[in-house]
Amino acid sequence: MSKESRANGRKDSENAGGMAPNENEPTAKRCGSLGFSTEKLGNQGRGLRLTQSVRCQIHQLTRDMGLRRSDILMYTTVDAGYGGPPCVLCEEYGLMICEDGKRLRCIPLKRPVVLGYIPKFKTARGG
Repeated sequence: MSKESRANGRKDSENAGGMAPNENEPTAKRCGSLGFSTEKLGNQGRGLRLTQSVRCQIHQLTRDMGLRRSDILMYTTVDAGYGGPPCVLCEEYGLMICEDGKRLRCIPLKRPVVLGYIPKFKTARGG
């Protein structure tokens, strides 16, 4: 542990936010090893721009690795037969099945109603 880290009461593996970096967090090196090319994202550093093409590649890679939507959901959700929010690409690539081969169903999400500004009308009482 460095002097600075000890003075701040942090381990060397912790970042300034006080949390240890996630080992599963995608890095440029990990993305490259999976066949994705990262690019400079201004002052944000390097990253993966999620274009439609990249989204398709991710879904295809997921299918090729033998993963399904049920692998990333809570087991109670899968046991009830639900697959989370709808995803056209998951449907297209056949990822909406669970281990026993049953098809998972999605409930279409309703967009929230956004109320615009409603002006206050003056009444005869002046309110």
